[in-house]
Amino acid sequence: MLTVAPGTYRENLVVRRAVTLRGPEGGVGSVRIAPRTGSR
Repeated sequence: MLTVAPGTYRENLVVRRAVTLRGPEGGVGSVRIAPRTGSR
């Protein structure tokens, strides 16, 4: 499990297994992972 703060993360990710993204306890907002270029 990965805990992430709300916001847009401009990253290219390669995920080779299932993961759970979780916001901080009591956090409000959304998380968006947006590649800098292209899509994978």
